Amino acid sequence: MREVSGRLALSPAAPELTERLREIPAEGPNAARRFTQNEEFFFELDRPFDVLPIPIHHPVEKLEPSPHYLDAVGNLIDQTASSLAGALHGLDCAFDPMHASWVFFFGLLAEAERPTLLLVTVDMAYRPLEHEVITRGSNDIAPRYRTNRIYLTVDFVPLRDAETTDGTLRVGMERSISQTWIGETGRGYVTQGIWIDRELNRFFTRLFLPQGARIYPWFPLHARYRCLCHSPLDISASARQNALDTLHDARTIILPRMDEILEELKAQPFSDELPIFQEMRRQVTPHEEWSRIRMRPYLNAQNMKEYVVEAK
Repeated sequence: MREVSGRLALSPAAPELTERLREIPAEGPNAARRFTQNEEFFFELDRPFDVLPIPIHHPVEKLEPSPHYLDAVGNLIDQTASSLAGALHGLDCAFDPMHASWVFFFGLLAEAERPTLLLVTVDMAYRPLEHEVITRGSNDIAPRYRTNRIYLTVDFVPLRDAETTDGTLRVGMERSISQTWIGETGRGYVTQGIWIDRELNRFFTRLFLPQGARIYPWFPLHARYRCLCHSPLDISASARQNALDTLHDARTIILPRMDEILEELKAQPFSDELPIFQEMRRQVTPHEEWSRIRMRPYLNAQNMKEYVVEAK
């Protein structure tokens, strides 16, 4: 997967992986959905599975994945796809040498007026505090480890255009967010950039959240790739149309006022009391289904706070 100036090129990593993905049924059991205290989303499976060793680094000029990577992805699909409610049904997978431990499952949801890219990114990186080592690794190869967690992000990304040439899907993302960098803080070696992505995520999500509902750390509407994207909790194949409708409705309300929103959040942090937020909130119909979701906090084995997604 390669991104250049708002355009993505996604090439299938290997024919054998494509065939495996085609065999995944559209429906299936749904594993427990959870978030870490750092807002990372993951599935917790009933049974652990092994992740095969993969190279820690990959030459950025080499676009083809290594045999170790292909074996690990194939093993991941075989052991986990049946527990993910058909989330990978109909998708393909791509490799990005810049992110050697990530797997990009993708699919074009083509509609004449609103083509959309579904991108499911799975992180296979070894996490020392969580994973059980089966075979030790080295400076070049990650260990073989056992886990019952799948860390992933799910994005429905709006597109300007899309075409497939020579087996590669090439898309132009609809980048409606002009700039989120607003400055720097600190001095010398501890200088850090300041972005307003988090403020945008809060604005977009709370705009459609019913009064009094609490769904942190989930931000279903958020800024990514300089686009207004949607990340649903239900990622089954049967729920894709509902996710598309949610994204389309949000874009209809937000995009005409995007420049005003950006200027307001560059001047001050998000608050429910912002005049533009209150004005827009009166114009939208809240997503009542979001109020039926409960994020129950608990402490994991390392005494770190996590959240399990429950229905009220």
